[in-house]
Formats: sequence, C-alpha cells, structure tokens
Amino acid sequence: FLTASYIYINLETKELLHSRCGHLPLIIFGKYDTVARTSTPPGKIIGWIPELDLEFDRIPLQSGDRIFLYTDGFTEAISPTKQMLDDERWMQIVKNSMRFDLPGAKKQILEELKSFTGGLPPEDDMTLVMLEID
Repeated sequence: FLTASYIYINLETKELLHSRCGHLPLIIFGKYDTVARTSTPPGKIIGWIPELDLEFDRIPLQSGDRIFLYTDGFTEAISPTKQMLDDERWMQIVKNSMRFDLPGAKKQILEELKSFTGGLPPEDDMTLVMLEID
C-alpha cells in the first residue's frame, strides 16, 4: 500500500484544492500567522481497500502563504535517545522556518532536524516540498 497527497493551486483565484489517500496533513502557514492551518480531507490508503472514495478541501490562499508537503520520515525522525520527533515538534520546526526565505527555511529545517537526530542517518525516506504563494 501507499499514501499520497494531491494539490491543485489556482494562482488566479488563489485557491488550493487538496485531496489525500492516508497521507500526512498538508501544512499552510501564512506570512504573519502564529498558528498553522492544516488540511486533512478523508481518504483511504491506496492498495488497502479497492475503492477510492476521495474528498477534498478547498482552501483560500494569500500572498506569502507557504505550503508544506512532507513524508513521515520527518515526523518519525529518531533522536540518539530513541525519542521520536512527533507532529508537535515538527510543527514547531516548520513555524520556526517562517522567518527565513524559502532557501533559508529549508536550511533551518534541515539544521533543526540534524540537531534533533544528532546527525544520525534517517531511518525512513524524507521528502519535503515547500511552496510560497506570490
């Protein structure tokens, strides 16, 4: 089985459509937000149940919004003391990255992750896609 997340962004109307199949929440942080918005439309894991009954979230966007898509290699990263990063810490790392431009945000996220893991190699794949709305 596998999980998936699909987004479609209409740049003219600044609207995002998001659907997922068992994947982690989509995170959206506004330029001046102190709390992230998440998108978690219902959807079953691909390959688990034959039927895919997908729903989607329709999310208005504004200039400066950042969209984060990621795999569970981030939220399940392990420290040298065998502590899991978890969703709450991951959300804080994403929030901390908002004070940087996109390249700086990527660098900050990877540095915080390296600090948490003590530089140990990841136990799972890690993919991160960050987008910023003009």
